[in-house]
Amino acid sequence: MHISPKTVDACLRAIEDPSPEVRLWAVYTLGYAASERPVFRDTAIPVLERMLADTGVVPGWWAVRREAQTLLANLRGEDDLNRLQAEIQGILKNPAASAEEERWASFNDRS
Repeated sequence: MHISPKTVDACLRAIEDPSPEVRLWAVYTLGYAASERPVFRDTAIPVLERMLADTGVVPGWWAVRREAQTLLANLRGEDDLNRLQAEIQGILKNPAASAEEERWASFNDRS
């Protein structure tokens, strides 16, 4: 959790890793960096937006795109957070949702 330019640079490289697990944690760290140190927002936000298309799933966790989606909503504010919560409620009510989708939705549910 020691955010520095070196940490952000390492995450920008890790975003290209073939492992969804590495990409998920790189996305998390970039989002954390952007929220804790606004100086990193201009670097992190476009990468997080690009990662919305990443369908890689970390078994037992969730899709990389879902991590990016959550972090972007937190960075953007109330309207995005409200849309995120509406999507989460839809997943929680969907009996056909995958285990990873349910885990993501449950983890991020703020109702």
